[in-house]
Amino acid sequence: SSSNPSLIPELVERLYGCIEREAQHADFILGTVHKSKGLEFDTVVITDDFAKVPCAAHNLPSLSICSGGDIPDDEWNLLYVAVTRAKSSLVITKNITNILTLAGVRALTTGGC
Repeated sequence: SSSNPSLIPELVERLYGCIEREAQHADFILGTVHKSKGLEFDTVVITDDFAKVPCAAHNLPSLSICSGGDIPDDEWNLLYVAVTRAKSSLVITKNITNILTLAGVRALTTGGC
C-alpha cells in the first residue's frame, strides 16, 4: 500500500491523544539530557545525538591519533549526565561506546574528562 501524506496530521493528533502525562504511569519517557538532569530511571537508552568520535575504536588507545580534543566540553558533560541517569540498565550504541572508551583514555592520561 502507498502512504498518504494527508493522513499525517491525523496520525500526529492520534499520537498526542495517547500521551501519558504522569511519568509513573508511562511505559517509556522520551526526553533530552538537559531535561533529565537530576532524575534517575531504571533503564536509559541513549541514541547517537552526540559528537561523532573522530576515530575508529581500534585507534582509541593511540592518543597521538585520537585525543578527543575535537569533542567539545559541553558534549562530554551531556554524555556524563546521560549515562549516569540509569539505575539498573544502560543501552548505548557503538558510537557512544567509542566515545566512552575515549573518555576513559582521556581521563587516565589527563587526570580528567
